[in-house]
Amino acid sequence: MLHKPTFPQFFALAGTLTVAAIALTISLGPSQPEDALVVEGHATFRTVPSLEALTHEASLVVVDSVVGDGQTQMVRPIQPPGQPAVSAAHPAQLPDAKKQGATIAGQAAAPLNVPPGQPITAFNVRVERTLKGMVKPGSTITVMQLGGTVIVPDSGGSRLQQQVLQYDHDPLMARDEEHVLFLSVNDDGTYAVVGGDQGRFRVDRAGRIHPLDRLAATGRNLAGRTVDDLANQVSATVLTTGSVR
Repeated sequence: MLHKPTFPQFFALAGTLTVAAIALTISLGPSQPEDALVVEGHATFRTVPSLEALTHEASLVVVDSVVGDGQTQMVRPIQPPGQPAVSAAHPAQLPDAKKQGATIAGQAAAPLNVPPGQPITAFNVRVERTLKGMVKPGSTITVMQLGGTVIVPDSGGSRLQQQVLQYDHDPLMARDEEHVLFLSVNDDGTYAVVGGDQGRFRVDRAGRIHPLDRLAATGRNLAGRTVDDLANQVSATVLTTGSVR
């Protein structure tokens, strides 16, 4: 069943995202319109030590394909006392025309004229195969991802501008992409990927998987392996640990 997302739920995922200072780097995205900015940042997720631990933590593991382009909203994260603010922007290799008005890290940067909060995007994905959990193939579920595309006024306030915010090793999902996703369920019935990029694997047309971050413990030795290989490892972990959740 498809659930309407309540965006603040993303930040309630237990231990998934550590709220910390996020350094944003502004650059032009080659696949974006000429006047769009791609803002790349760094988010610190709790390390998942192994594929077995990833399987245990996930309540649902699926092979999916992305349906549509996603819906983005700006959400204020739940900020623990004493944590640094989640904004630090600086110009980096901007064209001269776009460098004007940008400022150093820790100060307001004119190109980053985004609404307050952090962008969260809800993607509808169709389940093609279930490796763990009770969701039936053919079902559509909603997966929340940090980042998104927002339309904001430019630095002069005279026109609207598209800005795409995404995080290193975890680019925004895209229509028709196929993945293996290790998911945890939110209170509102939507899902989020366990450990950010650590729980997301792209699937190519040959049915082989590609970790988003090959250096992550969850993706070691998995690049180029088949979905069936990964499914067998997930099944073995579930049988060994009784991790059916």
